[in-house]
Amino acid sequence: MKDAFGFLKQLKTETPPPVVHLRGEDALIRETIRRRIVMAWSTGEEEATLEFLIGSPGIAALGAAAGGGSFFSLRKVLVLTDPPASNRKNQKVPLLSTLGKNQLAELARILRDLPKEHTRVLVETGDLKPTSQLLKTLAECSVQVDASPPKGKVREQWIQALAKRAEVALGADLLEAMTASDAPLSVLAADLEKVALATEEGKEADLDTWQALTQAEPQAKIWETGDALGEGNPGKALAAMKTLEESGTDIYGIVPALLSWNQQRLQVKSAEAKGRGTPEGMAPFIIRKIKPQVAGRSLPRLRREQKALFHLDRALKQSWEDPQTLLEKFLVEFSRGKGG
Repeated sequence: MKDAFGFLKQLKTETPPPVVHLRGEDALIRETIRRRIVMAWSTGEEEATLEFLIGSPGIAALGAAAGGGSFFSLRKVLVLTDPPASNRKNQKVPLLSTLGKNQLAELARILRDLPKEHTRVLVETGDLKPTSQLLKTLAECSVQVDASPPKGKVREQWIQALAKRAEVALGADLLEAMTASDAPLSVLAADLEKVALATEEGKEADLDTWQALTQAEPQAKIWETGDALGEGNPGKALAAMKTLEESGTDIYGIVPALLSWNQQRLQVKSAEAKGRGTPEGMAPFIIRKIKPQVAGRSLPRLRREQKALFHLDRALKQSWEDPQTLLEKFLVEFSRGKGG
């Protein structure tokens, strides 16, 4: 299977393959590849058209669309894809992964007999299991491209490419933070456009700018709450929590996120105690933020704080007391060193 980055480079100099199978549901990667295929399939005299065919009913439409016309027909790119994940329950359209034996045979026939002189087909699916019959069918007649959410160095490559498109240089701390974040590439692309506008020409964008522009994001505020607790600043912690609630974050989801935050503090402190320096798999910018916070804390204290968070999580779910009052009281006590 080709990686998306390499495939996009290939499209700059080569004609798109007749059939491409995008495996994975990263929205930005899919959209980028669609656009590049249309560009590569267009000529100086005519622009290729793009048409979407949804779910298993799209197979019949694919046959009709691909078979229509003649050698002189307009160039087109047909996208056979599932309904958007957010609307699948409402549309009730069978997914491509549920195709039966006869439907798969018909799909294989259509793709095999495709009029390659004017048609290109893009089939978009999730990351299918190796045993999937749909995967086996498509593997025989298509170029497979990985469109799953990228991780690690590949994700970093995408972020750098998005920054280049937004015409902004990224500081090392911001690049590390974006690479380590859970935000989809499409969200980061929008963030980078805002960061570019807020960054002075000739200067690198930094982590503080990104956080300031996206401070309403729940994940950013969870971290801000944790940072305030680590700094012993109850006012800042309460303000961050209030923003979380106003943005629609469920109060019962705040404590599990704080548990994750404190677990990372435990990992950093534990690695130091064992002489390993830093825990494996943790982003450097996170380690840099956490180290000053745990410098004056012992491992037993961090474990007590983690235990206190567990008890709070249970209390929020079982106590008759108002959950917001419980959480606010805990945040104040924790930041003052009484939570553990």
